[in-house]
Amino acid sequence: MLIERGVSPQQPSPENNRKKRLQLTEEQLRQRYGCTSEELDHIQGNRIMEDRASPVGLYRTQRNRSLWLKRGWAFTLPTWWALWKAHWPNRNRGNLVMVPLNTAQPIGPGNAQIITRSEVMKQWHARK
Repeated sequence: MLIERGVSPQQPSPENNRKKRLQLTEEQLRQRYGCTSEELDHIQGNRIMEDRASPVGLYRTQRNRSLWLKRGWAFTLPTWWALWKAHWPNRNRGNLVMVPLNTAQPIGPGNAQIITRSEVMKQWHARK
């Protein structure tokens, strides 16, 4: 039935993912992510842009949440990835979190760390 409606059961090729990404102009990529298409390809790899578990997906989620909470956001995708890439292979969904060092400043390079949720709770209880 899906094939009759033009839906392919096969995964899109990495080249199709890259073509979809390249629908954004270089200027749009710089405005949205602070990077070039080559930097985006290096960070994102063959993952689709809509994949929330991908680097770009998590970047967007964290940026949108920070802005929604009116905390400010000073990362570009490359500076965010520089912080996350060492932790990326070992992260379990929901186990690692990025937190500001100084909550009075926008979260960004020099004002963020990645720690476990249990470390966040220890810090919170120590302040009480």
